[in-house]
Amino acid sequence: MIITESEVDAALEQHAYSSARVGAVLWLRRDLQRTSIGLGAQPGPGGGGPMRASRIAAVATSAVVIGVLGIAPAFAEGGYDSSITAWLPGKDSSDWKDNNRDSVSTSVKFSGCSVDNGRFTYAGLQLKKARAGLPDPVVNRDNNYCDTSSFGDKAAGTYYFHYSNLNGQDTGVAFLSVRLVAVRY
Repeated sequence: MIITESEVDAALEQHAYSSARVGAVLWLRRDLQRTSIGLGAQPGPGGGGPMRASRIAAVATSAVVIGVLGIAPAFAEGGYDSSITAWLPGKDSSDWKDNNRDSVSTSVKFSGCSVDNGRFTYAGLQLKKARAGLPDPVVNRDNNYCDTSSFGDKAAGTYYFHYSNLNGQDTGVAFLSVRLVAVRY
């Protein structure tokens, strides 16, 4: 399957891509152009020649097709890393704005969980959508067992997570600390 440069340009114009994906496609297109004008067609120590150039062109074309069609791995629109020190249930995280420019699942990953009094089993998390002048609705819930809570691809908006309970108890009997909190959206 051969794809022309104009087809690549048309596909790029039709779809909004992250700067990383556009850069990768442009890099591959540049290599495809270099190969098609003969820079890769010179015989070399391994034989090379026109057959090698056509293989290089086929590989580059396949990579461009994968990137243009969106088969390449998705990149998160944004995220941040933080930590939690001595939280009681009822505490909220910092908020973030998800513009929904991708199809990446919103996730909260906990690593290095501990409590000062008792045993950590799980932290109850609620993903909330911030609304000015109105109560913030809970859009998802998950029990985080010091792992990743995935909440799915969310509509554009401002979100935060609410720490609702420790091991099923919503009253403060132990302080939660988490060495690394990685939020991706």
